[in-house]
Amino acid sequence: MSNLERVEESTAAPVRRSERVRTRVPVTLIWHEDQHRRYEASHTVSVSRFGCLVRSRYNLQPGTTVLIEHGDKFLLGKISYCLKDYATKVVELGIGFEEDGTEFWGMQFTA
Repeated sequence: MSNLERVEESTAAPVRRSERVRTRVPVTLIWHEDQHRRYEASHTVSVSRFGCLVRSRYNLQPGTTVLIEHGDKFLLGKISYCLKDYATKVVELGIGFEEDGTEFWGMQFTA
């Protein structure tokens, strides 16, 4: 195996645990900031068994714990990344779940 093949193999993108589904689902984000509970009504861009991508007005730091509310269901997650579009002032938040979100979304996911 050449050095180039080893580098390409070691830098390969990680395999996803489940498929992403592009869908707009209304959600409420709940988190603590400066000893206050904060809420934001928002929506998803995509969902999966183990996470989602949400549009927000808030720049939440990776590692921040959030509670996601959808209908009468709640699911705990953590911000895994935050990408701010300075032109539109919209923030995309990648949220990873502590547990399987299949029942939360009411959808079946492949793999």
